[in-house]
Amino acid sequence: MLVAVENIIQSAAAKKGKKIFGVTFLGFVIWNTLSIYWVYNSIKTIGAVVAVPISLIPYTLGPLLMSTACWLYYRLRLITNRGFSLAGLVCFWTGYEYLHQNWDLNFPWMTLGNGFAVSHQLVQWYEYTGVYGGTIWILTVNIFAFLIYTGLRSLKSKQERIKPIIAFVLILILPIVFSLHRYNTYKEQVNPSNIVLV
Repeated sequence: MLVAVENIIQSAAAKKGKKIFGVTFLGFVIWNTLSIYWVYNSIKTIGAVVAVPISLIPYTLGPLLMSTACWLYYRLRLITNRGFSLAGLVCFWTGYEYLHQNWDLNFPWMTLGNGFAVSHQLVQWYEYTGVYGGTIWILTVNIFAFLIYTGLRSLKSKQERIKPIIAFVLILILPIVFSLHRYNTYKEQVNPSNIVLV
């Protein structure tokens, strides 16, 4: 998605903000629908007439907020440099996830940090950061992968291209190594309790 947004930003097209919103919205609708198709399956027993409109809420509301975060990144990019606006994207995305978990239409299934539910050994550092730490980690790793990709396409020097690669490897590996060490060396504290139920 970052590459698609960057291509629109670098193009000579008019109304770049609308194009970025449209492309990201379409991409996120596809991603959400493929990821949470079970919402329709879980309510289709009450009838397709009711199930389809109800299913459209999580299929489109999340992408609307996700696309807004990408659009805000574009707007920030207009007035700042790419590095600062990418940091802003992390903040906008984390803000969207926080909103989407704390309002009446909350839907935490698409929170990026929850994607590690089946591989909890890799994210033992969640005890310090919570699920949003996982979101920030995923976004940061993807941003550095994006910077590596764009750096390889540009005419930057070898030294300028190697810095994002080193950062990418460190950001990817260090939290995993810490988590695996913590997971494999953890000892449960013996804390007997007397519990009385009345």
